[in-house]
Amino acid sequence: HNNASRLATTSTGINVTGTVTADGNVGIGTSSPDELLHLSHTGGNAVLKFTRNNTTIGSGSSIGTIHFAHTDASDPGVAASIIGKATSAAGKVALLFATGSPSTKTERMRLDAEGNLLVGKTATGTNNVGTQLSGDGHAAIVATSTNIPFYLENKAVGGNCRMSFSNNSHGVASIGLNNGGDFTIFD
Repeated sequence: HNNASRLATTSTGINVTGTVTADGNVGIGTSSPDELLHLSHTGGNAVLKFTRNNTTIGSGSSIGTIHFAHTDASDPGVAASIIGKATSAAGKVALLFATGSPSTKTERMRLDAEGNLLVGKTATGTNNVGTQLSGDGHAAIVATSTNIPFYLENKAVGGNCRMSFSNNSHGVASIGLNNGGDFTIFD
């Protein structure tokens, strides 16, 4: 068949070169799609791009979203999302990950524009409850409940469970439990 007319441009605005199979699969760059949407590029990576086409994007504006939805009778709808959200008017964008059920979906994790991974919180800082891992190696766990905010366990038989501290070239010190279960300061 003629590759130039696999999907024709019509007055409704369809402008895609690809394939639609009898079972409804759509292929872009492939004539034999095996999924609902199959992207293929022979010259390198197959890229899915989301672009918001306006010049007045401010902090909090959504740039693009991927929704994961279901039609289960008990609570149908979008149960998880990945959202690209502007964090400033200067073009910085964070990725937000929301999960739950359609009626309880909430943001659970964020990779902010500075490379900080935030779990259970939406902003950096030690005043916010949640976990923060920074790209420069800093970590913070802040909890307000009576649950243990940080937990280490070594499942190896006879192994030590310890947390080590190092200050550049000044050696390492560790605290933890030795293999007998006694609290120990290790050298």
